[in-house]
Amino acid sequence: MAKKTIAGAVYTKAGGLPDEEVAYRLVKLYFEDISRPSLKRKVNLDAVINAYFYALRRIKNKEKELKTIRHIVEEKEKEMVSETKEQLIPEPSKEGK
Repeated sequence: MAKKTIAGAVYTKAGGLPDEEVAYRLVKLYFEDISRPSLKRKVNLDAVINAYFYALRRIKNKEKELKTIRHIVEEKEKEMVSETKEQLIPEPSKEGK
């Protein structure tokens, strides 16, 4: 299994499943177990197909999205290193007491 560490979290590729199978399982899980029964009655074939292709596109673009997120997290970490304690934890104002 391929593992990647990003900002302290470990992401593992799911057992070598093709992206299409992962997208199918995500959509199935959503519509079977997560969505409200009232939503299920309103769902048509187009909604299911759109959900599948949306999930598939997100899976295929995950490396690009993770790279963008990694860049943002690294920038924020650099900013936090230079912050003082007073900037991180401001003293409560005396007016509020």
